Amino acid sequence: MINNLPNELLLEIFDFYRQGISRRQKWREKYIWFNLSRVCKIWRAIVFASSSRLDVCLYLKPKNATHMKTLMSTDALIPIVRNQVLKFPATFLKGTNLHLRLRSLKLHPISLTSISQLLLSATALTNLSLEIDGHREVPDLLHLLSQLKGMPYLRRLYLGIICFTDYLGPLTEPKERFPLAELTSFHYSGYSTFLDILTMGFEAPSLQDVNIFLHDWTPTLPPIPHLPQFINDIEEHYRAVQVVLRKKYIDFSFSEGVGHHSLRFRFHSSLSPDLNIQDWMMEITSMLSSKLSTTKKLVSIFEDMREVIPWRTFLKHFPSVKEFQMQGTNNHRVASALQPYHGGSGLSILPVLERITFRITYAADRSSALAVFQPFVSARQQAGRPVQVTCFTDPLIISVR
Repeated sequence: MINNLPNELLLEIFDFYRQGISRRQKWREKYIWFNLSRVCKIWRAIVFASSSRLDVCLYLKPKNATHMKTLMSTDALIPIVRNQVLKFPATFLKGTNLHLRLRSLKLHPISLTSISQLLLSATALTNLSLEIDGHREVPDLLHLLSQLKGMPYLRRLYLGIICFTDYLGPLTEPKERFPLAELTSFHYSGYSTFLDILTMGFEAPSLQDVNIFLHDWTPTLPPIPHLPQFINDIEEHYRAVQVVLRKKYIDFSFSEGVGHHSLRFRFHSSLSPDLNIQDWMMEITSMLSSKLSTTKKLVSIFEDMREVIPWRTFLKHFPSVKEFQMQGTNNHRVASALQPYHGGSGLSILPVLERITFRITYAADRSSALAVFQPFVSARQQAGRPVQVTCFTDPLIISVR
């Protein structure tokens, strides 16, 4: 009887079944479309024909490549994710039209050498996620860049590089930049050495979502000379920036609005115990200065008692900020930095500022905490640029993704 149902109705039943999977059985959702496609030829045709609508994503284990080859032989453009792969069989590509089939590929972990032919054939990819194992061989990033150039539909790219850099020699720099016109999302996790090669090697002006997570453990910001230009080429404009300083990391996050769901650019770096936080902060703000200069809101969340930020120099990077939120900062140092310098106009730091809010631990401290900023408030009032200063007791929420 069920085979007499219209294909559209069967499709709705399949979709309702997928949505009805309980949270405890969520892992089954990865395999549901693959399992349905193996019931009979009719169901197989329905699943494959409707894959673009349902965003089918198949997760396959590496024990054998038979199931994947079967999928490749169909006429459907379906995203395929393959996990925990170290090496592909030599005969894997035979008898398939891989370049017409593969839209989404996830390989964790992987050796670049072992998937070279696969990437060359995967010209229809829209999503690519690679966690590259560089312990045995240094990743050939120039070759990877040339392969990315052959993916004109690529929209989302994640690259994680696991590699010890202690014995790395100088890496070969690309002689040209490869355009990735459709790329809207780029996530990178690894050392700055490889990031610099990547940002030097490709340009993606349509980027909307960037997440950089550096693994370097150095007392100063590692040199990434080509990252500033890469960032400046991004056409996206950001309304707010959040700076989070903790004992083990520092995090710059840019967003279009309020809340972590609007995050668009994130730069995250581990901090070594002997880090010179003043130099590090100045270097990172200089590197991001073009984006910082247009933000309207600044949020500073410091959870490390090493807070020795040179506030006057730091805040000069934010000439467009109208709202300044603080938590865990030394308010006396901030208020001092905002004061007129040597008889100046008092508008050289945060000239268009309209509002300051900061956190206090106890409500009873409200009056004394606000009094710290009174000279600054009076000076701005006389200059015709009034600023409202308020405090709160609830902690700010750190935006993460």
